[in-house]
Amino acid sequence: MKTQDLNAATKNEISFIKKLGTGEWSTVGARAGKRNCLRGYIRGALLRSNWGKIDGALAIKIAASLLSKVR
Repeated sequence: MKTQDLNAATKNEISFIKKLGTGEWSTVGARAGKRNCLRGYIRGALLRSNWGKIDGALAIKIAASLLSKVR
């Protein structure tokens, strides 16, 4: 799926996921590190029942992909 085909809510969620652990959202996240933040996101996402207009499956897939690339 191309980025242009995604709705705004999903695009915003993907942007958020990509910034996890970078310090852009919080210094706590920067201290925890990208790996821990992505793990936490995935754990929480698997429990999430209301995604609104966000494509939850895609969000989890992207978070998992990013996690697999973190050293």
